[in-house]
Amino acid sequence: MKKYGLFSLANQLRYGASLLVIGSGLVLSGTGYQFGSGIFVATIILAIIWGQWLARRVIAPLQALAEATTKIKHGNLNNPISYNAPDELGELVGSFNGMIAELQTRYATMEQKIIARTRHLEIVADLGDQLSSILNLNELLGKVVNQIKESFGYHYVLIYLVDEKRENLLLAEGAGQTETFPKTVLLNESHSLVAQVACTGIVGQASSLSFADIAVPLILDNQVMGVLVVQAHSLDEGDENLLRSLASHVAISIRNANLFADVETSLAEARISQERYIQQAWDRDKIKRRGQGCVQFALDNGANLPENIIAEAHEQILTSGEFGKLSPLDFVNTDLVGWGIPLESAQVTIGNMQLYDTVPRQWTDGELAFINAVLDQVVQIAQSLRLVDELQERAGREKLISEISDKLRRSPDVDTLMKITVSELAHIFRPTRTFVNLSGES
Repeated sequence: MKKYGLFSLANQLRYGASLLVIGSGLVLSGTGYQFGSGIFVATIILAIIWGQWLARRVIAPLQALAEATTKIKHGNLNNPISYNAPDELGELVGSFNGMIAELQTRYATMEQKIIARTRHLEIVADLGDQLSSILNLNELLGKVVNQIKESFGYHYVLIYLVDEKRENLLLAEGAGQTETFPKTVLLNESHSLVAQVACTGIVGQASSLSFADIAVPLILDNQVMGVLVVQAHSLDEGDENLLRSLASHVAISIRNANLFADVETSLAEARISQERYIQQAWDRDKIKRRGQGCVQFALDNGANLPENIIAEAHEQILTSGEFGKLSPLDFVNTDLVGWGIPLESAQVTIGNMQLYDTVPRQWTDGELAFINAVLDQVVQIAQSLRLVDELQERAGREKLISEISDKLRRSPDVDTLMKITVSELAHIFRPTRTFVNLSGES
């Protein structure tokens, strides 16, 4: 321990103790040395003075240390002890105050880190909520890289995705100065940080004199689907944990976007199939052959409109897809003004209605609603009639096939079988010539 000279705390304590011992000895042997009661009084006074000094210089600072320790235990670091004496106790108090200052610094630093970490977690949670509502992959990736770069101040943010064959990593999106980065990285490229992370599924880091890079795998169902790459001046364990959490959100959002795209593709294919079925079911040629499906009506019993006018109006209605005024048509010797509205079944146009008048008019909402309601009923009933007709045709066809099969089974030989086949098919389809050959020769 450092020495402080004659009046150090230890020396002063030893000096006071010596006075008490000497004074007590003198009192006890006062008759031999002829000191008497005066020495005794002086000794008592010295003891009192020394006791007061001891309380002020030793006990009070020790009590202050005890109180400060209790406050530190309860988190109060703003009460340094005032004691500047050049002795061992002063050195102890100085060390204690230094410890308090160091704790204050570390506590402030830790508090700042906690605030920053809390803010980062809030950003991650908010970004996760935003990503969960984005189902378009391109929009999703653009949102991810830009939000991460802006929120955390990274120099650049990249996302590479593994292709379907799992041979390459494709640069899907980037924010910052990304022009120098390769668009494609081979998955087995040993010198590429991105490829290494994609193959191992372990976070990788690289650093230079000025910058640090970190690559975090995007893992879903124990399979790497891509890599998130960022660069900054410096990166620590907090950045790694933050990016790991973000990578989990991004991977799930990418999976959801891909699933949504698959569902949309399936729905589009289903709609195309449905439209094709409805278009085939509403065989317009068959309707025309039967003389059905097209009716004209005129209040003044006027002549029917020419077919070319009706066809031209039909094309306009198909193009617009909604109720509207028809463009001027090639009417012959007439001043008619036309309106058209499509007839739709399952969003497939199966026909149209055309209205003509000699003067322009303004249709009210009520009139349009009435027309739409009537046409909806027309489409539904027409659909029912078409289904009945289709069932009747199928039943007739199956009956005819059954009858022909009975005739074929009664054939006594191959020649008769061929004759029956040719005659029955010729009777149904009425071709000019019919020929059947079983020999296989040309």
